[in-house]
Amino acid sequence: MIQAVTLVIGLHLTSDILQAIAVIIILTAGSLFVVWMGYMNMEFGIGGTITIVLFNMVTMSLPNLKKAVQGITTLGHPAFWIVALVLVGILAIVFWNAFGHAYYPVKTINTSMPSSAKPIIVPIGLNSGAMMTYMIGMALLMFPTMIGSFLGRDSIFANVYFDAIISGLLAFGLFYFFAFMQFNPKEQAKQLRNSNNYVLGIRPGKPTQEYLKQKLLRVSFWGALLNAIQLTLGLLGNQLLGKFAGFAVIPMNIVMLVMFMTGIKDQLLTLLFPSRYEKLMKKEG
Repeated sequence: MIQAVTLVIGLHLTSDILQAIAVIIILTAGSLFVVWMGYMNMEFGIGGTITIVLFNMVTMSLPNLKKAVQGITTLGHPAFWIVALVLVGILAIVFWNAFGHAYYPVKTINTSMPSSAKPIIVPIGLNSGAMMTYMIGMALLMFPTMIGSFLGRDSIFANVYFDAIISGLLAFGLFYFFAFMQFNPKEQAKQLRNSNNYVLGIRPGKPTQEYLKQKLLRVSFWGALLNAIQLTLGLLGNQLLGKFAGFAVIPMNIVMLVMFMTGIKDQLLTLLFPSRYEKLMKKEG
């Protein structure tokens, strides 16, 4: 409802009060319907809300991609720029796919295991907050631009560079927020203590929580920075880069496709794991 009100007021969708209330009700009902569809898909399908967001992202991205490619073809030596863009896209796919699976290994010791046993690894993902930042941050990062359109050209929010700085800071903070949601140091420290695990050289309880918190802050820095730059350029690239906007818009859409498709693939593998395990047990038996 808050998003619906913000959209109606910020975009000046209508000046009539009754029409504004009707639009807010429709937007709110549509949002609830999408959430319900996501839960149904989570229970009976694959991907939950990710599949819906992915479909919406693809349909919304196609016009932007077409516009970006058309802008690139107007440059001198268009073939060179298109090849360069393809190479940038391939590098983005390889890098973000690898970066999405990268993690910092926290080695823990289980007191019930023999001293010769290998340490148990608790992974802290380097890019753990990216997917939720893209899913939710896309709407929040447009607030500076929407405020600028509402306040007028004389407002500081009408300055694209100021909007880029605000959006970048918001994306940076959102990444850390979702990273701490994905990997809660307090809950992780509690689980380690309850399962008789401890980080070598760190006392269980509060010291372990502080240790994990500091590690998460450090290892997530580059992920937060890269995602903030990527999102800001992708959302404001047309205004910041002009004819070269395609080099920001297209890679951002590629990154989003890679992340969401990877999430769906991981869920599909999780669903298929029991049948694969059963086949493996039959072969060994």
